[in-house]
Amino acid sequence: WLEFFEYAEVELSEGDGEKFVLVELVDADGTIYQAWDSIALDTTGPIISLEGLADGDVLDVTAAVRFVFSATDANGVATATATLDAAAFASGSLIDAGLLLAGNHTIVVTAYDDAGNMITTTITFVVRASAIGIIAEVEQAVAEGLVLGVMRAALLAKLNAAQTAIERGQSAQAIYQLNQFIAMVEREAGNRVDAGLAGRLVSWAQDLI
Repeated sequence: WLEFFEYAEVELSEGDGEKFVLVELVDADGTIYQAWDSIALDTTGPIISLEGLADGDVLDVTAAVRFVFSATDANGVATATATLDAAAFASGSLIDAGLLLAGNHTIVVTAYDDAGNMITTTITFVVRASAIGIIAEVEQAVAEGLVLGVMRAALLAKLNAAQTAIERGQSAQAIYQLNQFIAMVEREAGNRVDAGLAGRLVSWAQDLI
């Protein structure tokens, strides 16, 4: 027995799960009063599930994948959020590699449970360029008006020449054609080639080089 305090600390037994807490009070006459309640001890974070991408996956610039994430918790409800390259990203959203620069991109999924336990999973995927992929993206950009039609033939001529050189094992010629393509895109960026697309086209060509 201890002197009465309105608040007290008690150490729960080890291991997650429901704990039974009993409090006894005794008055001056020796009458004992009891109160009890249960407390759920939860020190384990939720489990994150991922679909659509795995760490280290490589996407061509023409690829588009739907990334789905969720979280479950054995002791209650879990919530999950994610970012793609530090920007908020909703589960089930489409990742269009054609809207990304070449190189590494990072998805961070964070989940919390009712007890405040947090767990984080990080996925890094890579956007890689092929001449055929860049050709496809240029054709799509022309169709969408991001590249003026008058630029189509000139841009595709450089890319087709680069692809032919690649197929023949002529690396120097392929690099020359790709550098010509880069110069053309940079010259027309914000004019006859959408500025945002121009940055991606240059990034992809440099990646291919």
